[in-house]
Amino acid sequence: MNEFDGVYLYDIDSLQEIASESHELRRQQIAAAEAIIDEHVADFKNIWVCLSPGRDQQKSARRVSAENCGPLNCSDAS
Repeated sequence: MNEFDGVYLYDIDSLQEIASESHELRRQQIAAAEAIIDEHVADFKNIWVCLSPGRDQQKSARRVSAENCGPLNCSDAS
């Protein structure tokens, strides 16, 4: 098999190692994707709280304008 370009001979152990490396890489990518999703969900929840009037009776009279309600600027909604 070594006579042909682009042709490789693998044994079961080699294939298992390749599969394990691929699996670990996918697990790392999942963790990174979940962190991105968590960040966006937190931003969305923050904006949702700012833009949701009447979430409780004490805050219902106070409305936060959309221009003052960013992911890091929601002090009027607390």
